[in-house]
Amino acid sequence: MCSKRIAAVLLVGVFICAGLFADEEIPVYVFQGDALNTQIKKYVNNISKLIPDSVTTQNIWSHAPRSGRGMIGFGLNASITMPETSILSQLENSAKGFGGANVDLSKFPESIPFFPAFAIDIRGGGKFFDVGLTGMWADTNAIEALSDIVGGSYYAHRTIGIDGRVGLLSDGESSFFGRAFRGGGIFIPAVVFQMGYYFTWMSLGFPANMHTDSINMEFRNDAYFFALQVSKKLLRGLLNPFLGLKLIISSTVTEYNWSSKQKVNFRDEVWEAGAKYSSGTDTRDTFTYLHLYGGLGVKYSMFDLTIGLSYNLISEHLAVSAAVRMIW
Repeated sequence: MCSKRIAAVLLVGVFICAGLFADEEIPVYVFQGDALNTQIKKYVNNISKLIPDSVTTQNIWSHAPRSGRGMIGFGLNASITMPETSILSQLENSAKGFGGANVDLSKFPESIPFFPAFAIDIRGGGKFFDVGLTGMWADTNAIEALSDIVGGSYYAHRTIGIDGRVGLLSDGESSFFGRAFRGGGIFIPAVVFQMGYYFTWMSLGFPANMHTDSINMEFRNDAYFFALQVSKKLLRGLLNPFLGLKLIISSTVTEYNWSSKQKVNFRDEVWEAGAKYSSGTDTRDTFTYLHLYGGLGVKYSMFDLTIGLSYNLISEHLAVSAAVRMIW
């Protein structure tokens, strides 16, 4: 059921971006270029807000840097971000009621695209400190099913990230000024400060139809984050619940273009032989977000499973994530 709803959300974005828009003065067979740009801008804006949610949900480790010997580990991450239930219901109903050429824009909420994220990560370090690397790569040339999931004919996603963690408290020990103190025993949790940077490039291409030959979008995102995380080992380290707060500063450069051989009404002109449009790359949007996240790590021998939830207090996106790792 969840996958069907997510697919419905994505298809709304495609329908809105690829649809016809008409008014009383211009015949319905004239393609409305200005209205298409308006909807693409909404779509692009929502993806720009979604990218930092998606990439920073990866590489969350329930285990704090070790207070004794060093640590090294690597694993696979996966996540998906979902909207508020009421918004999802509205979008699903709108998708079912899509009418074709004569579209009343007031019936549609802003198109909100959601897509999955996949990543690999590696982490290593010494006493109270470690460094992590994250890489994400996916496109429809390698995974054909992504075309249906994201609602486009082409999808490509590349991310590389680096972060560092410092253990302020590690089950009763402090790393401040190179000195350690003990106190409180099992009642003192691990407290970790983390900061990092992610660079993301993403491309979306929507299928051609009777109205447009192509709609393409590109995104280049820089995301900086700072996090404070609390965790506590239970049952001799088998379980490790965690809770954190993350500040994200995200900056996205966007570009989109479309073309049509159909008669186009664009910027108060009618182009009989069609038109091509490119937004250029002079648009940069900067957003600041606050994430509340938490979850549970389950470790047995060298194997670790981490399941988490992340809620963006600003955009209200909810992300679900899972990671499988080996830790030495």
